[in-house]
Amino acid sequence: MIRIEFTESDLLDSKRKGEETVNICRSQGAKPRLKEGTEKMKREQGNEMGFRGELAFAKLYNLEPTQVTVKADDGIDYVLSDGRTVDVKLSTYTNGDLIFDNFDKFKSDIAVLMYGKYEDSFVDIAGWITKQEFIDKCFERDYGYGKRKSLNKKHLNSMDMLKV
Repeated sequence: MIRIEFTESDLLDSKRKGEETVNICRSQGAKPRLKEGTEKMKREQGNEMGFRGELAFAKLYNLEPTQVTVKADDGIDYVLSDGRTVDVKLSTYTNGDLIFDNFDKFKSDIAVLMYGKYEDSFVDIAGWITKQEFIDKCFERDYGYGKRKSLNKKHLNSMDMLKV
């Protein structure tokens, strides 16, 4: 795994982006995935963690960080110079699986799995996988809210194999 450390400025910027995203969603009437107040992490914190994962990817490959947008990213966080698309996924569970609700939700060419905890000032990048590799190697698992497509981190490719 590759550890990406964040500065205080990075953490504050991710926090701001997470809060801004939730405010936009609320103003548009977008329903949260889980009923607010029942989730383990507030919506703002969940979005903040997503921005941290995206920032870690940007730092690793010297790319511009993602920005808050009025519309959803539709499962694509980055477009690489060769046109391949990347969806960055962050799990707050150490050694957690890469999870998609279904194959249609895996909209990018590549998914990158990261691990991070809200109280930490770093993210660990576990690896990456193509959509076809994910389809070929995943299994179904019910995490308590219906069956999802999942993949253990041992099936991920090393980040040094991803040419950007």
